[in-house]
Amino acid sequence: MESVLNSLREQAKRRTKGYGCHSWDHAERVHDLCLLIGRREEANMEVLSAAALLHDIERSREGEHALQSAREA
Repeated sequence: MESVLNSLREQAKRRTKGYGCHSWDHAERVHDLCLLIGRREEANMEVLSAAALLHDIERSREGEHALQSAREA
């Protein structure tokens, strides 16, 4: 699973380039915070990690970015 997460991380870095305040730095902070909370809540960490990494990958088009990012993920 680690190789899958590494691949998702690289995709997220590429896909969030140029998104201003929602660039890779933001996605990385969200990911780290999700992991912190997820451990406390005994979440499925693999699913949580993937979701956090990909949560903002589709901000390039107008409209509901959350739904577009979810579809793309």
